[in-house]
Amino acid sequence: MINLLAFFVFFLVLLFPFGTLAVMAKSGIWKFFWLVLTVVLAYCLKLALVNPFSMTSMVITFNRTVAGQEPSPEWEDRLEYASDKFRQLKEKALEELRPKGPSPMPTPR
Repeated sequence: MINLLAFFVFFLVLLFPFGTLAVMAKSGIWKFFWLVLTVVLAYCLKLALVNPFSMTSMVITFNRTVAGQEPSPEWEDRLEYASDKFRQLKEKALEELRPKGPSPMPTPR
């Protein structure tokens, strides 16, 4: 919802200068060009300025929601049964968590 609202606000703000150019244009092609340019620039501004904040907010909310939760063994079993890729990914993650063995101690001189 915020993305659509941001696009609409950017569109209206950009419509003032580009709308003026469209009104002053003689040809219908130029009027259409200024309108399309307004839409494209409003969309690009929304992508550049609003989407990063939306994504950051979503990640922060997700991290706060799942903080301290343990994965359900039932769901892990379901995912392992349904997907070989998930099983391989889980095995790789567990492999990285396992200790590699005793680290060699430096010998004193």
